[in-house]
Amino acid sequence: MLILKNKYHRLLLALSCAAGLLLAGLLLAEPVREAFAPAAGTPLPVIMYHSVLRDPARTGAYVVTPDSIRQDMEWLRENGYAAVSIEALTAYIFEGAELPERPVLLTFDDGYLNNMTYLPELMAEYDMCAVIFAVGEYAERYTELDDPNPNYAYMTWTDLEELAADPHFEIGSHTYGLHSLKPRRGSGRMRSETRGQWESVFREDVGRMREALGELGITTPAFAYPFGIVSEGADELLAAMGYKCTFTCAEEINLLAPGDAGSLLGMGRFNRDGGMSTEEFMAKIFR
Repeated sequence: MLILKNKYHRLLLALSCAAGLLLAGLLLAEPVREAFAPAAGTPLPVIMYHSVLRDPARTGAYVVTPDSIRQDMEWLRENGYAAVSIEALTAYIFEGAELPERPVLLTFDDGYLNNMTYLPELMAEYDMCAVIFAVGEYAERYTELDDPNPNYAYMTWTDLEELAADPHFEIGSHTYGLHSLKPRRGSGRMRSETRGQWESVFREDVGRMREALGELGITTPAFAYPFGIVSEGADELLAAMGYKCTFTCAEEINLLAPGDAGSLLGMGRFNRDGGMSTEEFMAKIFR
């Protein structure tokens, strides 16, 4: 009787272990499949540049050298990435057009004159494209100053018009006069404002920039929030005004899904710090 009991216990133990292993395998297998399964849609990394200066001693968080950009483009090309335009992105989402297997978007904020000094040659050489997010107030100021020093100047209205005619570039809106941290933080809502007051200020500024670019023959569906500051309802307001793509400064890769207009709103971007090598920067994005 004792022998039979021991055999019975051994059989139960074996069956229990087998069932436990099977259950554990099922529980563990699902997350593994999810982790390695391709996500629905197309991943889109967006790189955010600012000023471009030749002197390496002047590089910083928002200043890179032309050589750094060249090295970035070499890395992207060697790793199979193709720069795409805003036009291509909207066609992918709204018209079902194709994108390259590994798309990447290059953006340059603020409209520095040195972008025009160094970028056209680089973009043509590597057959890449970029979006320049210009600030209307800056373009107005340097149109009046007539001080074309690439170390600190911004593009004039004429410069923007000329660059827009280059097939390697698109011009986007970075607000007309809200690229400041005082009295408000970018285009964000101040604590002292009602929702309606903020909407009125924001809508007026966005409309003013759209009108100014329109006078140059430039129509853009792209808007970049100054300093990445986004107030509740901002994307919805911009969408109602006809903007299809909006950009923040959140450092994350975007996932675009055909037919999903919302996947083009509030897109993240990786700031290109000039103090990093190309390898260090790309490892930050494509880790």
